[in-house]
Amino acid sequence: MNEPTSDPIVSPQLSPGPVVPRRPAPPQSPSGPPYPDALMPQTNPWAIVSLCASLLAWCGLFGIGGLIGIITGIVARNEIVTSYGTQTGEGLAIVGIILGAINLLFTCLVASCIFSVFSALLAGL
Repeated sequence: MNEPTSDPIVSPQLSPGPVVPRRPAPPQSPSGPPYPDALMPQTNPWAIVSLCASLLAWCGLFGIGGLIGIITGIVARNEIVTSYGTQTGEGLAIVGIILGAINLLFTCLVASCIFSVFSALLAGL
């Protein structure tokens, strides 16, 4: 009555499991770890574009540079948040968004003033 049965459901047998081959270790270089880029977080390129476009907006690309800075800054922040720490540059993106927004508002204000002056001059003729 106490004899073991050969049914695996009633009496499970321990198996060693699947054999997984080991991968060889990556070659070590004398200057540091084998893959230094994988260990260091990279700056998001859209954050750099955002800051550069917003700075160029103040140097002559009024309106267009600010708009590009805002759009690329928002794209950069979204990519940085979803990268889970593999990308940096959130500060660059925020500064690009702020400078671009101020430039865009300033450009709209100046354009509306110029438009009102020209319309007043044309009305006086």
